[in-house]
Amino acid sequence: MNHSVSLIAAVAIVAGCHTTNETPRSADGVGANPGTLKESTMPEQTINHINYAIPAATNPQVVEIAAYSVREDQFKQFDGVHQRLMDAILPMPGFVRAIALRGGEDDLHIVDYVVWESRDDATRAAKDLQSDDVYPAIMALIERMHYFGHSRVLDRLAPGAAEGDVYEFAAFTIKAGETHSFLAKQPALFEAVANQPGFLESQKSQDIDMPDRFIDLLRWESMEAATAATEALHEMVVCQSAMSHVDRDDLFLHLRFYRETR
Repeated sequence: MNHSVSLIAAVAIVAGCHTTNETPRSADGVGANPGTLKESTMPEQTINHINYAIPAATNPQVVEIAAYSVREDQFKQFDGVHQRLMDAILPMPGFVRAIALRGGEDDLHIVDYVVWESRDDATRAAKDLQSDDVYPAIMALIERMHYFGHSRVLDRLAPGAAEGDVYEFAAFTIKAGETHSFLAKQPALFEAVANQPGFLESQKSQDIDMPDRFIDLLRWESMEAATAATEALHEMVVCQSAMSHVDRDDLFLHLRFYRETR
């Protein structure tokens, strides 16, 4: 695997609109729909969020998001190595917080989410980490890297984390030239999602290197609430309108809280 991964690091306003009948699911409701990621042709731009605009220069904090699957016969070993990874990045300059999410009991997907004070801090940490023996140890346990990128969060800099909560993770790509139209529809979409029973919070981030790609995270009280909301949102015009701007779904997962480092 030839990823220059900083730290196996992750984490939706529209995530509830993303599931389709074709998405493969495990017995506990975890779905995975990895797609082929393509190079963006959109220029870097100011992002118009739900309530305000965030020019990149005024919001230097970034998150590293990595979504991957662990080798089936290595998950017991993975738990200890992953904790070593979190311990290694904790004292690194610029580290803010890390949250790890995982699939259900029989699901081997992991999403790591690491907040850094700046992109330079993240890059420096990546170089330092590769000289630590935990780096080859964690990489040897990964079956497949489904998504990796650096993003700028458009609302909260870190999602909540609590045992028992269910998370919907969605990485998706907007059609070229339609990002502003897509974001303009977020206030109405957010209201529709926030009114669903069991909704706790949402977060949207935008890939720094490929600004037509977004990563969404929704936090729900239970899997039942998340599933019911998905079904309800699919029938809403506001959801269908927002999704008309999506070129493709790159990855969709249901996850649960795994661990937090701060």
